[in-house]
Parts: sequence; structure tokens; C-alpha cells
Amino acid sequence: MVHAMSVTNANLSAGSSPNEWLPQKHVSLRSFGRLTVLGFVVAVLIGGGMKRCWAVTGIYGGTLDQSYLFSQSPSYRAYVIYSGILYAQTFRVGISGTLTEVDLQVDKEGPTLEQANAITEPLVLSIVSTAGGAPGSLTLGTVSIPASAVSTGNFSQNLVPVDLTSLNISVQSGQLLGIQLSSSVPAPAQPLDTTGYGFITLAQDGYAPGSGWFKMGTRAWTSSFPENFDLGFLTFVQAIPEPGSLGLLAIAMALLFVPRRSTR
Repeated sequence: MVHAMSVTNANLSAGSSPNEWLPQKHVSLRSFGRLTVLGFVVAVLIGGGMKRCWAVTGIYGGTLDQSYLFSQSPSYRAYVIYSGILYAQTFRVGISGTLTEVDLQVDKEGPTLEQANAITEPLVLSIVSTAGGAPGSLTLGTVSIPASAVSTGNFSQNLVPVDLTSLNISVQSGQLLGIQLSSSVPAPAQPLDTTGYGFITLAQDGYAPGSGWFKMGTRAWTSSFPENFDLGFLTFVQAIPEPGSLGLLAIAMALLFVPRRSTR
């Protein structure tokens, strides 16, 4: 039932008007300040979201974090990976969160295309810890990449994206980790008859935060190559909300639930 408010001349005092008897809506300075703060918080959060929208994202989610890529070049080299031979690239995490994807510049190598295409053994990627700057013994997660996902001898201009979401690897900004590659492709009978997966490089130190590493059998990792090379890769991280953003969101939520006085 709706109750109407009736105002008669008998209710009016001298010098008053009917409008004074109607319900009035007042906006106090306190309410105005609350709305201003809430608007500011929303603007900051939206701005941060727009900034993330412009960032490069991976196929499997996450934002581009670390990068060292190149196109076809006369100085292209492929460090071949087969049974007993490992290569790794260390990288420094820039975004705290979950490592979702690594894209690799790798291909299948062999004395002939036919031999390279005949590779059926998978390429194995492991994310490892580091010790003294070199790949460490702690494995954070491992993924097997089928041979069919890797192309043959094309200078690896086509990246091989690797889904790491199921590994749920948490990373912290500033952390030094390693991308380690291995395979069970049989070792060659002759030194020049190398068939395996090629980790591609321009044979130069193009990525300052990390370096390429080599390991044979049970020997220690070494980066003593004259060219101090880096290997082509990308990493993607699903960022965790920054503490500042969480604080602003908490303020916005608190403002929504603060009791307001009704002024009549």
C-alpha cells in the first residue's frame, strides 16, 4: 500500500512553503568524500586491467615475461640434444605468479632431412632450480613434447609453445630458474652423424639476465663456450594481484558496506 503525503494550508506556518514539507535528499560531505575515494579506486583498478590487456599473452595464458628471440641469420647454430647431452637456458623471473608457458626455438636436426624427420623420441622440457647461476638439481616440473610438435631444420622461426599450466609452478620476481632440454634420441655412432633436437642460438650473449649451459653425461654444467651463447625462448607468467591492488580493492569493498546515515 502506498501512503500519500497530504499537505494542507492548516499545516503551513507563516512564511513556509509546501516544498519544505516534502522529503529532502541530502548529500553530506562525508558521503561525497566516500564516493570520490570509491571512484578513484575503481579508476585505478580499471587502469591496471587495461594495461594488462595491452600486454602480450601466451596461448595457454599468462603475460609475456622473459624473451630472447631471433629470425633466420647466417650465424644461426643448433646445439643438438640427444641421449646423454643436455642443454639449458637460465632466465630471471620478472613477474611473480604462476609459470604458464614456455615457447622454444627448437627444431629437429640431422645429416639429412630424412634422418631428422625420422625422430620419434620426445623432447623433454624441465624447469629447474639454479645453483651458483648454473642449472640446479631440483626439478620444479617436467613436460614431454612429442616429436610431431617440432618442425625440421627451419631455423626455428616457428616457436614451439609448451603448456605448463598443469605443473602449477609458482615463481617470484628476481628468481633465477633454468629451462632444461633433454631427449632419448640415440647418441650418434660418428661425431658428424648427429641427429637430435637443435636448441637454436645466434652464438652470442643476447640475454643478459641468464645464459646457455651444456652438460654431458654425469659431468657438471658448463657455460665455458667462447661465444657465451643464449638460446631462443619466451616465458609467460600468470601474475598474482599486487598487494597495492588488493589493498585498493579492500578499500572499495569496505566503502560499499559502511553504514550510511539517513538525513531527512
